[in-house]
Amino acid sequence: MKSTVGFKMKKINKIIEVFEKLESIIDDAYNSKLPDDILIRAYFTIIELLQDYTGTGRGVTGFSEFFYVRYIKKYLENKLGVRFEERNVERRNSKTFSAEYNGKKLILSSDKAVKEAGIYIRPDVFIGIQKEKGVIHPLAIFEIKLHQEEKDIEIIIRRFSDLRDKIKNKFTGMKDNDLPYFIWLYLRYEKYLNQNYEDKIKQFQAIENNFTVINYITEWYKSNIEPREGGINIILQKIIQKINDFSLKK
Repeated sequence: MKSTVGFKMKKINKIIEVFEKLESIIDDAYNSKLPDDILIRAYFTIIELLQDYTGTGRGVTGFSEFFYVRYIKKYLENKLGVRFEERNVERRNSKTFSAEYNGKKLILSSDKAVKEAGIYIRPDVFIGIQKEKGVIHPLAIFEIKLHQEEKDIEIIIRRFSDLRDKIKNKFTGMKDNDLPYFIWLYLRYEKYLNQNYEDKIKQFQAIENNFTVINYITEWYKSNIEPREGGINIILQKIIQKINDFSLKK
């Protein structure tokens, strides 16, 4: 039997072309005043097409990460004037992105534990900055969730609360203002508007220490429901300010 060590599968060009076209959606979102509208509709378009083609759209939540990770990467690159490079994760067949900024290393990753930041779970999106060797200061932690049961919202709140406490324990003396943003990207869709979690959202927002929720209602039903202020660009502007603050600290 031939060894498969070092084997690289030959990728199918037509699939590569599909992802290149998906990347153009990121450009459309970046150039739009309503990026969340485009990103959310792009995700649910894939879900509904899969339902049409196979009868189910379950199990493809990774596309929500795809759209938002690629958007965050593009936004940070353009606003900070950096270029993220891929880097391999030790002992894992996966990658993160890193970029040099003000002499520090900016880290962007998805679905990976970041032990250097005291994070042993795998957040959907992580942004941090490496100021000294072996230590990454967390700046933002995202969880991307769709329409879900109330118990799942309770889990998110507990998860973020636990993370906040562990980060404070790792970085002794860290001030509350230096804690990362904990962001719940709550993707809402017209079919599921009857799932009203306003009370839970208020509970989430009421927790101190940078807990943030983005609850964005898409273009389809703006005529009936006024969208909330905010969206991904608002929180990214705050993250950029935190990046600048941390990168200039000694």
